[in-house]
Amino acid sequence: SLNQLVINFNEDDYDVEAKFFRRRKWNPCGRVTMTEDAINNKVLGVSGAQIKVRKWGFLVFKTARTNNNGEFQTSSTRTKRVKYAIYFNGGRRFTVKAGTWFWNARHRGTRTYKRACWYQHFTGGRSHFYSLVQNAAHDYYSRVIFSYNLWWPHTRIFISAKYDRCASSQTRPHWLPFTSHLRVTRKNGNCQYRGSDGIYATTVHELTHSAHRRHDGGMFSLFSVGSCSRVILIESYAEGVETIVTNDRYNNLFNPYNSRWNFNRQLEQINTMNEYTPIVADLIDNFNQQAIYGGNRPIDNVDGYTLNQIQNA
Repeated sequence: SLNQLVINFNEDDYDVEAKFFRRRKWNPCGRVTMTEDAINNKVLGVSGAQIKVRKWGFLVFKTARTNNNGEFQTSSTRTKRVKYAIYFNGGRRFTVKAGTWFWNARHRGTRTYKRACWYQHFTGGRSHFYSLVQNAAHDYYSRVIFSYNLWWPHTRIFISAKYDRCASSQTRPHWLPFTSHLRVTRKNGNCQYRGSDGIYATTVHELTHSAHRRHDGGMFSLFSVGSCSRVILIESYAEGVETIVTNDRYNNLFNPYNSRWNFNRQLEQINTMNEYTPIVADLIDNFNQQAIYGGNRPIDNVDGYTLNQIQNA
């Protein structure tokens, strides 16, 4: 009845209700970083990774990508409380897998943020390892290819990031179904941690194999299995790209970079080179290991070539 109808004209109550219906907008944001143990634990951003913003703990309603500093910001929302997660992938270019083809590598935050940015830092563990692989793959696709004028690897590459397994890394044919195309391990065959520069170098090495296989498939033909000369060419080329690119990157990040990557290759005797050789680095640098160290080492009187020239040859 009309006697039961109450109209509240209290101004304070009206303001509260009005604010409820026009809740202010804000932009979920933040920064994701990790340490590079090879260069004095320098803090770097996790680059090119996908950020997913969730409400109610499960519903993804905003996404963004981190820039080279690990920073991100989504479009605006009125949702007050959110949770964040990072997925280690490069869109259509590559996806980092959590050690198996079935699971994508990710880190899901459990804390709820009330109109606040997410600042996540990785110093160790699986997410730190995935971050290193992410940065290496992103750097290869976004910088290395263009800086050195190299071939593109396959797109939609699945990179299986093996955290616990002690084994060498590996590249598989892109046409194989239900399998990762690249395997990158945190520990080598001797169960020793590769270091952050080792993980970067290994990722570059395997992506170089992928590009080589894509543009010169005959080198990887099944009819050539067991060919020592082809194995030496394939591995020496990838080893050379890995050496030049890794040293250039880490010298730019932290000068001086104390561990000259793959320098041990130039100390090897010729009779021990049955798979990897330093020929690519030798064609580029002006260091003659035979003149310095003697023995049965290569005589390197050549320098000045580029990775692009060697690739095309």
